Amino acid sequence: MGDLVIKKLTLPEEIVIIGVEGILDNNTQDEFDDVIKKIQDEGIYRFVFDLSELKHITSSGIGSFVKIANLCKENYGDVVIVQPHPVVKEALTLFGLFNIVLSAADVNAAVKLLLSPRKR
Repeated sequence: MGDLVIKKLTLPEEIVIIGVEGILDNNTQDEFDDVIKKIQDEGIYRFVFDLSELKHITSSGIGSFVKIANLCKENYGDVVIVQPHPVVKEALTLFGLFNIVLSAADVNAAVKLLLSPRKR
């Protein structure tokens, strides 16, 4: 594959920080989905996605985020996106992703957001 690098860090609070690098498109979507599904299968539904090194995303990649966010919300979790590359941020905004996922300035702010009590 080579077009996508996924870095994972699990925090003690059952929050997973995922760094996504490269390209998230039709060719790499299955790899991305598989990594996230394995984490969700472990009962973890709070994610921080650092997209600072994701250089390109297509509608299929955005669709993956929608599925991830929906499953997280069904299980009282959430998704926070931090530092999206400008091109990626434009695509996420255009497709309305920020209407269903949270965003934060950096990873620390995202973790604080996930740890704070929120109204459902």
